[in-house]
Amino acid sequence: GVGHLTLVDGDAVDASNLHRQVIHTEQAARARTNKAASAAASCRALNSTVEVTTIESYLDAASAAALADAHDVVVDCSDNAATRYLLSDACAAGLDHERTPLVSAAAVGTDGQLSVYSASADSPCYRCVHPRAPARAACQSCSDAGVLGPLVGAMGALQALEAVKLCAGIGRSLAGRLVLLDGLDLSIMTVKLRKRSEDCAACGSSPSITRASIQAYDYEGFAGPAHDRGGAPVDAACALGADERISAREFHEDLLGGGGSDGVPVLDVRSAEQFAMASVPGSISIPFEQLAGRCDEAAALVAQSPSPGGRLVVVCRRGNDSQRAVRLLRAAGVAGAVDVRGGLAAYADEVPAAGFPSY
Repeated sequence: GVGHLTLVDGDAVDASNLHRQVIHTEQAARARTNKAASAAASCRALNSTVEVTTIESYLDAASAAALADAHDVVVDCSDNAATRYLLSDACAAGLDHERTPLVSAAAVGTDGQLSVYSASADSPCYRCVHPRAPARAACQSCSDAGVLGPLVGAMGALQALEAVKLCAGIGRSLAGRLVLLDGLDLSIMTVKLRKRSEDCAACGSSPSITRASIQAYDYEGFAGPAHDRGGAPVDAACALGADERISAREFHEDLLGGGGSDGVPVLDVRSAEQFAMASVPGSISIPFEQLAGRCDEAAALVAQSPSPGGRLVVVCRRGNDSQRAVRLLRAAGVAGAVDVRGGLAAYADEVPAAGFPSY
């Protein structure tokens, strides 16, 4: 078996995870236990002889390459494109040109995919197969698009199988191939992938993404937000100071007057579809993708604010896009913009009396 596992995650267990992330428990969800710590506890309960190391923070470019170098196999269980590219680049840009095999799987809705990247000299990395990032509108997580819980378990078991094969040096790995699983009719198709591209930015003959440059690469700019649903932080350049953020309870009690609609103006930067599904009474919708061209509307909201100096509260689902929005607004001169830590998910969780739905 596998003697050492390193688990990396900065997220906390939520009850909405339990139908598909079966390594976690209701107790961990109630305690909002870090996911890496929760998974480690489950692993140790199953086999106390396995050494489990936890990194209770989100993967970043500063540590990804070193982590890949230190392990025989990397397993990608993320649900966002930016992290997938980061992991793949880290595995492709190995120390002394040694590549680390990457077992990558995805599941959303009723469909699953599985492949192995960078497992041999001629096998492709993720960037070879996807040199251009997918459109952000096409990138949906399980939380956003839904997923059949057993499908996630099936893909995870297949991922584990590939990882064990690679560690043991047995069988034929999925390097250069992609498995497509249709959960509705339980059909499985395997397709051949292109070989390693000589023009690949990460593993080509003259790569522009190297161990020296990977830390400076803008993964979020290339592929969208690098966070799993559950509230991963934005990149350090966008992170806000304490005076630019408020808690969900302060949002409810101090700014909304206990949930009314006549308090400080609220700007909701979620998509129009999410805003239509549920919103704070009296809030104004400007999706984050449109905000750069509509900062004047946000400034007009600040002019209506009853708070000293003019305050504008910015919300999103998990407190990620709202941080970017506040940074953008403050750069545009809207000095009173603040975001709610944890977003509307935290509002629903920490202020149940408000009756805002969890989704």
